Amino acid sequence: MKKYIKYAFIVASLFVVTFLYSRYTIYTINDSSREILKVYTVKTVKHNIDSILKVCDISLNDDDKVEIEDNTINITRAFDLKIKKGIETINIRTTKYKVRDILKEQNITYDEDDEILPNVDGEIKGDTIFITYLDTKVEKITEEIPFYREVVFVENIESDKKINEGENGLKEVTYHIIYKNGKEIKRELVEEKIIKEPINEIVNKKDESFLVTSRGLPFRYSKVLSCKATAYDLSYESCAKNPGDPGYGITFTGTHARPGVIAVDPRYIPLGTKVYIKSLDSTPDYGFAIAEDTGSAVKGYLVDLFISDPRKVRRYGKRNVLVYIISDPIDESLYKGYSEK
Repeated sequence: MKKYIKYAFIVASLFVVTFLYSRYTIYTINDSSREILKVYTVKTVKHNIDSILKVCDISLNDDDKVEIEDNTINITRAFDLKIKKGIETINIRTTKYKVRDILKEQNITYDEDDEILPNVDGEIKGDTIFITYLDTKVEKITEEIPFYREVVFVENIESDKKINEGENGLKEVTYHIIYKNGKEIKRELVEEKIIKEPINEIVNKKDESFLVTSRGLPFRYSKVLSCKATAYDLSYESCAKNPGDPGYGITFTGTHARPGVIAVDPRYIPLGTKVYIKSLDSTPDYGFAIAEDTGSAVKGYLVDLFISDPRKVRRYGKRNVLVYIISDPIDESLYKGYSEK
């Protein structure tokens, strides 16, 4: 009898073990952060996620993401991230790794022209996403065109006489403006439309014989123009040509660009005119020059002085000068510009 009881106990024990074993489930837990992936395998009768994780001594933070698929539990750890959008910086916690997904999660919008680093189609690498907002705008404004004072020297008059009062003109100017994070960074002139031409002031002055230059050379002149002056050289920035390009270094009249040559608007100073450029800011005079060139930006009473040194061109900027229209013959050797200054 005892023998049968022993066998019955063994069979019952096996049944219990088999029953209990059949209730166990094997889970794979993938615990991933930005730095490392930890993989756990656990066999348990528990089916609640919190209980399963507790078996492996795994704790979760509020922003962590947990997903379960069949017998696999995937944990994605949230991490700190900064998003610098324009001039504003926000701090977030996320479980996303793709830049596009992170921005979508935060409801951050952007345009195709905006700059995003890392690339919007890439994955986050550092601890910051940079968004630079770029906007464009077309603006039309009305600007004044200043009039210039033209002095004509006339013989056989007793005193100076104003022939014409000066009056500013008007022009409509169209600009293409680029903004970076709301701040203007570039303004390009698209179009100028003259609404009203300026009327120059004209004064007849009694011929006062000669002007003596800064080099002590006297000359007779027929007219004085109050002008703005800029400078150019043979760099690509000035002439939009490189050595070897057709027309490189050649003026509008076919001569070689050189010190003593100026670009003019032929409507105001005819090509071939001999002039003397006098500075009004205590810097040395440009001196004797000849109008042999033109330029797309040389309009109205503006003269562009050739200077061979690009550094001096950059420093020159825009200055006020007097342009004396010379009536006396001038030796070409005097056309030196700033080459000896």
